[in-house]
This record gives sequence, C-alpha cells and structure tokens, in this order.
Amino acid sequence: MFGADASKQREKRRWPRQKVLIPAYFNLPRRDLRLQQCILKDVSITGCQVVGRQVEIIDGNFVLHSDVFEEPRLCTIAWRSRHVIGARFIEAPDAEPSELEPTQPAITSAARDASADP
Repeated sequence: MFGADASKQREKRRWPRQKVLIPAYFNLPRRDLRLQQCILKDVSITGCQVVGRQVEIIDGNFVLHSDVFEEPRLCTIAWRSRHVIGARFIEAPDAEPSELEPTQPAITSAARDASADP
C-alpha cells in the first residue's frame, strides 16, 4: 500500500494530527529570553510539531504562542531532533473531553482558515 491509504492505516493516534504551516513563537519559563520564532507543522488536541532553528535551546517546559490557540499553551518535549520537537500540551483545553471531536484539534477558526489557503 502506498500514498494516503497507507498513511491512514498507520495513523493510530486517538487524536489525529491536522497538517498546518503556521507561524508561532515560544519562550522558556523562568528565563529572561525574548520570544523565539518557530513554525507549527501539525496540531492535535494533545500536542503539536514545532520546527525552528532555536528549538535546540528548549530543555524542558516552554510556552507556545500562536494564533492557533485561544491563549498561550504550556508544553513539554515529547521527542526531538535537531530542529524539530514534538510538543505535548501540559494543560488541557477548556472544553470537556466529551465536547472535543477526535478528528478536530483545538484550534481557532481563523487558524483553520489560514491553513486552508494555498
């Protein structure tokens, strides 16, 4: 199997990712560090993939800022490579779990519309 059919079969996450390319920023708690630029490559209810040259400096919890989120999200590192990290959201969205559809990440409608533009 190849292409989209194969990737659908491999996707076993409870909360599927939504592919996006959205500008974002992060900062590190308890450090006097200005906001650092990054890009969100995918987003789900439980986390996201963050790409950027400065993600190497993240060594624990960090705060992610983007129009995708209603407010900044406190995150921790789930996995990492040189310029990419998998971020796990520490606090849950305001909605009750039963209110969140498994196929829809907790993102704003503006961010959803922006990711749909060519």
